[in-house]
Amino acid sequence: EAGNGCEALDQVRHGVPRLVLLDLTMPVMDGFSFLDRLRDLPGCAEVPVVVLSARDITAVERERLSEADQILRKGDTSLQDIATELRKLDNRQTDAGDATPTGAVAGIP
Repeated sequence: EAGNGCEALDQVRHGVPRLVLLDLTMPVMDGFSFLDRLRDLPGCAEVPVVVLSARDITAVERERLSEADQILRKGDTSLQDIATELRKLDNRQTDAGDATPTGAVAGIP
């Protein structure tokens, strides 16, 4: 778990996460910048990223989030639905033989 995008990137540098649950509105570094920088890190191009945000996402923002695997809206998605999506993505990673990375980074305080 990380309180902002910079903290999350520091954690990722110590170990590639299996999945990232990302809020777009964070202090220090927003979720868009975090996602761009994450994808540039070695071993992080294929890490599943689920964006969970309360804001209405514009078409331009959706384009900026094209590297995310899922975009879910807080309030429209139950915790059960979120858990189901996270399990699906984690299982996809495991089935692909990418079981080496450990941990997860959450940008949601």
